[in-house]
Amino acid sequence: MEKPVLELVLQVLDALYRNEGASEKEKASAWLLKLQASVHAWEIADRLLLLKRDTETSYFAAQTMQTKIRLSFDELPSETHHVLYEIRYSIFCAALTPCLHWTWPTLLPMN
Repeated sequence: MEKPVLELVLQVLDALYRNEGASEKEKASAWLLKLQASVHAWEIADRLLLLKRDTETSYFAAQTMQTKIRLSFDELPSETHHVLYEIRYSIFCAALTPCLHWTWPTLLPMN
């Protein structure tokens, strides 16, 4: 797969999430799976996450990034690995932020 322009990716995501035709959704899904398997998915997912367009786009980008890290980590140069660990830690901290107002007894029952 050649590197697609971001606008095309957004159009395909719209076809998947906003088109009512089953055939169009299937085509969009198949195309996006090919994109996710390609080396270009790293950059596309990163750009989609920075775009913050909508929930569906961000979800697709995050899922793509998670899958690439899990299955295709070796595609990246080793000097970039530390950045992904830092991002993963930041995401973990951000996910905990809504919970910080809770007290520990609420989270962990005391015996």
